[in-house]
Amino acid sequence: FHVGGHWLGLPATQVVEALQTRHIKALPDSSSLLAGIMQHQDKVLPVIHLGRALGEPEQPQLAGERQVVVIERHSDGARLGLVVDALGEIPSIAASQIKPMRGLLAQTDDIASAGIARVSGQDGGERLLTLVSADYLWRHIQQAQTLLQAEQPLPELRSLAA
Repeated sequence: FHVGGHWLGLPATQVVEALQTRHIKALPDSSSLLAGIMQHQDKVLPVIHLGRALGEPEQPQLAGERQVVVIERHSDGARLGLVVDALGEIPSIAASQIKPMRGLLAQTDDIASAGIARVSGQDGGERLLTLVSADYLWRHIQQAQTLLQAEQPLPELRSLAA
């Protein structure tokens, strides 16, 4: 999926499905990170603006293309919806293609939480796919909420991937 100018990916085992954003019910007086809630498989699911949590500027021109990616944290089976700018291709990536991240993303206790893979595009060129885990996103969203409550700026994804 795409957020801001970034192509992000999760292990397929952590993605439940992608849905239209029209199913989101906004909640008054909630965090700016919370897009709202939605029904998913007979449960209420919180939906987070992933771009905001990652410090990316809003891109209003993409509003009609946005999707909700439902992810599942393997540690406890909890689910969360993430509003992303657009879905992307789903490449098959061998573990040997994944290179570790440098910078803040690499400073996590979950070794599988971040990496970069070079993926050949349909045009023959290579693109970089930033790989994260559901657990990493959960922690990052919690940290972003803490920063917002303390009225501190959020780090941009660009600075995290440096």
